[in-house]
Amino acid sequence: MRLEQLEYLLTVARSGSFKRAAELLHLSQPALSENVRRLEVELGVELLDRGPDGTKISPEGRELMPMMTEILDAASRLKQGAASADQSHRMTRATYRRAGRTAESGRAHEAFTRSG
Repeated sequence: MRLEQLEYLLTVARSGSFKRAAELLHLSQPALSENVRRLEVELGVELLDRGPDGTKISPEGRELMPMMTEILDAASRLKQGAASADQSHRMTRATYRRAGRTAESGRAHEAFTRSG
C-alpha cells in the first residue's frame, strides 16, 4: 500500500468520477483505475461502487475512509515536522558557523592589535 493510492481513492470518492479524479491528479485514467484496483485487492475489499451514473464510495470504503484520511494527515504532519526540524538544524549550523567566524575574526583582530 502506498500513500498515493489512498490519495487517489479519496480523490475518486470525492469527485465521483475516475475521469474527474484523473484530471485533478494529473494522471491517466487507466493508471488511476489500476492503482485503486491494486489497493482494493491488497485490502481485500471493494472500496468504490462503480456504475453507469458515476463512482461512489462503497459502504466498506466509507467505513475505512476516516482511517485513510488519518494516515494521510499523519504523513503530512510527518513531512512538515521533518521540514521544520531540517530548517531548525540549518539555522543552528549557520549560527554556529557565523559564531565561529566571529570568534576567529576577533582572535585575528587581537593578534593584529598586539603585534602593532
